[in-house]
Amino acid sequence: MMEKENDFEKFEALLQSKSYHELTPQELQCVNQWVESVQEYEALRASGKQVVAWFNANPVSAPGKESLQQLKHSLRVQHQAAHSVWYKPVWGYAVTALVFGVLGWWIGQPEIKPEPVTLVEQVTVRDTLYVASKPDTVFQEKIIYRDRPVILTTQTRHPESKNEKGVSMKEKEELDKLLVSGSE
Repeated sequence: MMEKENDFEKFEALLQSKSYHELTPQELQCVNQWVESVQEYEALRASGKQVVAWFNANPVSAPGKESLQQLKHSLRVQHQAAHSVWYKPVWGYAVTALVFGVLGWWIGQPEIKPEPVTLVEQVTVRDTLYVASKPDTVFQEKIIYRDRPVILTTQTRHPESKNEKGVSMKEKEELDKLLVSGSE
């Protein structure tokens, strides 16, 4: 690596001091590592001379102390502005995260579920039975267990009056017609 750098430095020194035709065979060997033709060498040599001439015609002055002070001041202002912009959103993000965290905790709390109450009702079920091709109605009592939903409000429950009339005459006639037509 160091050898290549040394060769490149030799190449630059040769470009500044000698034309291609003035080079010795050993110098030609060094130059041919970096360029492929006489024209390329001469073009590099001419461009190097033009760059040197331009910098001689247009000297670059070194910046003064006040330029350095202005640059430091502007960088300090930009640095402070960047930090003040950074801190404001951080508080907003922190408050937002805290609000959502509290809401998530509150929503995730388990509900107090009331225990279901089992209601026992006595229901009369009517069933038709055919004995020797004569219909007969049989009443069976069954106990049905149902889980009722728990209502959080309390009310006094009034006993419901049950309709114990039975079958009306019109319904009885319709049932007789059905039974007669079904037995034929």
